[in-house]
Amino acid sequence: MAYFDGNRWYHILCSANEGISAGTDFSFTITPSLWEFRGSKILKDTSKELIIKSSHATSFENFKMNIDRYAIFRAGESYFILIIRFKNIGNNVMKFIYVYGDEHWIGNYGSSAGDVGWLQIAYSYMKMI
Repeated sequence: MAYFDGNRWYHILCSANEGISAGTDFSFTITPSLWEFRGSKILKDTSKELIIKSSHATSFENFKMNIDRYAIFRAGESYFILIIRFKNIGNNVMKFIYVYGDEHWIGNYGSSAGDVGWLQIAYSYMKMI
């Protein structure tokens, strides 16, 4: 994730560790890069709020799943809301684990230059955005 200040791009989160593990083998993770992208659209676009939806699908073992992601941005807020909905579209009961973790990283976009890591200054900077 990055933001543009009118002059240049800055990293905010370098990476999001995300994936789904199936019911019998939690050591194997299906990352979003392996999900089938089914499209995206803007659900709301006003001067006060932007809502974006993306749709995906994945399958593992004998399971099939749809995944809808919603990102909600509100004017004046220093955060956004991420909603992720999973729907079993197969005929089998499914057991899975979903994991999501972000790595706070602030620096120059496209490189590691300027990385301040997990220092207090990074946390303070995140709160200001």
